Amino acid sequence: MAKLALREATEAELAYAAGYFDAGGFIGVIQTKGRRGFPCPVVWIETMWGDVVKVLHQRYGGALRVKDRAHEPIAKHNRYSWRLYGASAYNFMVDIEPYLKLKRRRAQLIIQLREIQLPTIARKCRRHDPYTLEQAQSIAQELRLTYQRGGNGYGGAVPVRR
Repeated sequence: MAKLALREATEAELAYAAGYFDAGGFIGVIQTKGRRGFPCPVVWIETMWGDVVKVLHQRYGGALRVKDRAHEPIAKHNRYSWRLYGASAYNFMVDIEPYLKLKRRRAQLIIQLREIQLPTIARKCRRHDPYTLEQAQSIAQELRLTYQRGGNGYGGAVPVRR
């Protein structure tokens, strides 16, 4: 689906999207083979309420999937999954980063990762120089560490499994 030419998002809309993402979103990286091993940012939200993710999908693009669960005896609500990769994930993070509370550090790492990659893209190089790739791998590792116990990605609150 092509992105719509939408009006500029208001500050309140961006803050709402950031709060929604803080509550139920995920920020991570995946290793790609096509970019010679450069980590690719990924963000997604899975929810039962599709209104917000439909608007975000219209504004930022990405993949929106709906799992129809009406026939299941326990879970009667549909599940909406919205995912962004690469530059689209970066653009979304740049827009909502000032309003994030819990996932701000992760968003900053995604922004750093993309800013390291931009000079290589501008030069239209097929390969990243080893130093740039090493920096990117370091940022990706730091992002992964924020999900481990005691990581700074939760703003001090750490989920406890019992």
